[in-house]
Amino acid sequence: MVMLRAEEWVVVRNCAWLHEADVIAAVLDAHGIDAFIPDLHTASIRPELAGFIGGIRVLVRECDLELARQVLEDEEDELPGRGMLMGDG
Repeated sequence: MVMLRAEEWVVVRNCAWLHEADVIAAVLDAHGIDAFIPDLHTASIRPELAGFIGGIRVLVRECDLELARQVLEDEEDELPGRGMLMGDG
């Protein structure tokens, strides 16, 4: 019997605002990279908590991390909140 390991999800970016995370996830998706915002519910209902939870995380599969970082670097001038992002994961 072959056991398949569940793919690990890792943080590619932490954002200060939900709309930044949404745009980043959309950019990654447009490049064929699956992205997930695990803090979506919390940030939608209580946006003031984003700072307390360490920012709004955008996750990608570990195997896509380097490509995702390159895509975000290439698109940095077009992303919202330039200079306001909380940094890489």
